[in-house]
Amino acid sequence: MANENINISSEKSLELDGVTTRLLNKRFGKPEDYIELHVYSNSGELLYSEDNFLDYKFPKNIQGEFTSELNMDPVKILQDRGFSSGQYKLSFNIQRKKIINSFLKTFTLREISSSRTELKATVEMVNNTDLQKAVRGIIGEMVSSAFYKDIVLNFGDDQLVTCINILLNKRSKKYEVLFKLYEPLPHQLLPQINLEYLKI
Repeated sequence: MANENINISSEKSLELDGVTTRLLNKRFGKPEDYIELHVYSNSGELLYSEDNFLDYKFPKNIQGEFTSELNMDPVKILQDRGFSSGQYKLSFNIQRKKIINSFLKTFTLREISSSRTELKATVEMVNNTDLQKAVRGIIGEMVSSAFYKDIVLNFGDDQLVTCINILLNKRSKKYEVLFKLYEPLPHQLLPQINLEYLKI
């Protein structure tokens, strides 16, 4: 089967009168950057997930530098993972780990508010001093940014939840991270007790 280039970008823009616009050119390539791959059937059933997808290439002229362009071959990606026939949907989550640069499940969910928009979590593998430094760094990025920044909580299996604010509770012996969600936590995530990793 011949390789085909598939255009997955959108050039549509929303025009608003009197609103200043800015093009945000995000770059990929920091050590904490990574890509998740998820393969779905046409009916939307999740068939396969890969936390650290590496089958991409940087354009030849920017090898080894930060980039806003990545090259992938969807047919080869499917074939290499045992999907030889049929129709599938691929989902790629391009992420950056912010508190802990690890693929281990490090956050333990301690409490969910009745509105399901506030979460309290601890991180056993990080001491209070390092956790405070990491959370302060994220808060500093959010406050000093010229545009609105949010955080993505990754529950695994392509289940991402948008967080609009973060706070550190230093009143407990083991510091707790408090997350304010944009929308209530989906019901299907309530039985889970671990957050995977945190990134913007």
